[in-house]
Amino acid sequence: MFAALPNWHPMLVHFPIACFAVAVALDIVLVARVGTAWLDRTALVSYAVATGSSLTAALTGKFAADAFEATLGTTASEAVAEHGDWAFFAVIFMVATFGVRFDAFWRDRARDRVSLTRVRLGALGLAVVAGFVLAGTASRGGELVYGYGVGVHESTP
Repeated sequence: MFAALPNWHPMLVHFPIACFAVAVALDIVLVARVGTAWLDRTALVSYAVATGSSLTAALTGKFAADAFEATLGTTASEAVAEHGDWAFFAVIFMVATFGVRFDAFWRDRARDRVSLTRVRLGALGLAVVAGFVLAGTASRGGELVYGYGVGVHESTP
């Protein structure tokens, strides 16, 4: 059924990137306008979905890397390892962002409007850093596909 798609990673990897971008955008609007509780909860759910799906994407990426390892040349293999390292840090930053963001939500859970606190601003700052790490990971993943042809055609050493 999925013979043209040798692994699930390419199908799953874009979802956490999009969800995280939406979550950060919602948080920026929330902080800029000190928004309502529903906007706070929507951003939190977006962070949760992005974080959970990033774990799945990283796991399927590890499976894909293991499956392609024997067919890759040295340079491509090193690029896969670097992409994996960046993915690990991206997931760590996303989990940390969600944790701090949950704390900000928990402090304002009984209010109709959220307050602009250091925790909330810290969560947004951490989210921006996580976004850059995620972008670096995505860039390296794109390089694997478009530069080395990993998962697309046979690699050359």
